[in-house]
Amino acid sequence: MLAIPDCQIPYHDRRSMKAVEAYMANERWDEVIYMGDFMDFHQLARFTKDEPEALTKTLYADYRVANEILDRHQYISRQQNRVANGIKFTYLMGNHEDRVRKFMEANPQTKGLLDVSVNLRLRERGFKLVECYPKGEVHKIGKAHFIHGIYTGGNHAKRTVDAFGVNVFYGHTHDVQSSSKVLWGSDSTIVGQSLGCLCRYDLDYVGSNPTNWQQAVTTFYIQPNGNFNHYVSRIFNHKFTAPNGKTYFG
Repeated sequence: MLAIPDCQIPYHDRRSMKAVEAYMANERWDEVIYMGDFMDFHQLARFTKDEPEALTKTLYADYRVANEILDRHQYISRQQNRVANGIKFTYLMGNHEDRVRKFMEANPQTKGLLDVSVNLRLRERGFKLVECYPKGEVHKIGKAHFIHGIYTGGNHAKRTVDAFGVNVFYGHTHDVQSSSKVLWGSDSTIVGQSLGCLCRYDLDYVGSNPTNWQQAVTTFYIQPNGNFNHYVSRIFNHKFTAPNGKTYFG
C-alpha cells in the first residue's frame, strides 16, 4: 500500500511527484491512499466578495491539474497491476478540502458547483471517500489507522497516539515525526506518525522562516493478521531510495 501525503495542488512539487510516480509504476499496489490536503484551495482562504469570477476560474484550473494527476496515477498503477479493478483508491478529506464545505455553507448558490468529490470525479473513479473533516472518520487497514491529522506543535505525534490509542498515521503537519506508546502485552506497542508532504517548501506563507517540512512517501506491507511494516522514504532534492532498494529521481 502506498500513502501519498499533503500535495496541496497547485503547490505540489512536480519533480518529487515524478519520482513518486516512477516508484508507483515500478511496483504492484493493493491500495493507494491520498492522506488529505491533496489540493490547497488557497482561493477560499483569501476570498473576498469582490472576486467571485476570479475565484471560480482559478479554482477550476486547479481542479484540472488535480484531475490530470489522478488520471495519471490510476493509469500508471493499473498498468502495472494488470487488473482494472484490482487496486483500491482512498481519498482522505483534510482541513484544506474542508475549506470548500465551509465556503459552500456560507454561499449556498455554489453548492454542487465547487464540491471536491464531484469535481475530482471520486465516485466515478471508484475512490473511497473518508471524511476525516468534518466527521472525524478513520480509514483502517489491518492494525493501521489513517487520518488526515488533528494536532500540531512539537509533540503532535505523541498527542495523536495518546488520543487514538491505536497505530495511527497522518499528514497535516508536513513533517515526519514518530512517537511510540507502550501497552501491556507482547507485540503491543503502538505508534503515531506523521508522513511528511509532497508540496513545495517555498510557499509564500512560509517565507524565509525555518521549517520542519519534509517531503516523503510511505510504503506499507500489511500482513494477513493485521500486523504491518511501514517504510517512510524521505525525499531529498527530488530523489529517494524505496524499500525495494531502487532509487527514483524526479
